[in-house]
Amino acid sequence: MKSGKAKYDGQTLYWESHGEGAPLVFDNRDVGRSSQATAAYTIADMADDVAGLMDGLVIERAHLLGLSMGGMIGQEFAIRHPGRLNRLVQYLWLFSESFRRNHQAVDQTLQMLAANPNPVSAAAYQRQADAYVKHDALDRLGQVTAPTIVITGEQDRLTPPWIMREVAEAIPNAQFQLIEGDGSSHVMPLERPDDFNRTVLAFLQGQDE
Repeated sequence: MKSGKAKYDGQTLYWESHGEGAPLVFDNRDVGRSSQATAAYTIADMADDVAGLMDGLVIERAHLLGLSMGGMIGQEFAIRHPGRLNRLVQYLWLFSESFRRNHQAVDQTLQMLAANPNPVSAAAYQRQADAYVKHDALDRLGQVTAPTIVITGEQDRLTPPWIMREVAEAIPNAQFQLIEGDGSSHVMPLERPDDFNRTVLAFLQGQDE
């Protein structure tokens, strides 16, 4: 594992490199070990952060996986930097009822969150919330040229399947993947990691599910 920091647009962006193969990116300003912002910003600003980080790491093109707000950032990146994107995976992020009834899983998740050495501050969370509630790229998604998959869960209450299908239909030739059954929630990468990872890997390898 390699790590470091890259400066872009007044921000210091922390990065880590794991494994080998085609680059797959994601994190953003105001969280983790990246610098804290001092003013409001937009989803487009965070998309440009990704391009700036790629510049700093001399990465010409990459796959991009966006979870929750990261899905919005991914949309903006695809529109603003089409030449830098290979494939786009969007997954927008709450737990299923079956998960909430699993007390052991809930306790383990709470312990994991509490152990985070770099928790998001209340101020940073508010800045990000302000950015994503103002974001609406639906009428510009027709500009996306990268192969794209939109993944959603049947039990997702925050971004239900009908919203995600609308996003997929707005992106030229995008794939739409609905995962059904227990654990198909907004945090499906945590509840159904095998199904989620298999879907993403098949897409990145150019296969059809």
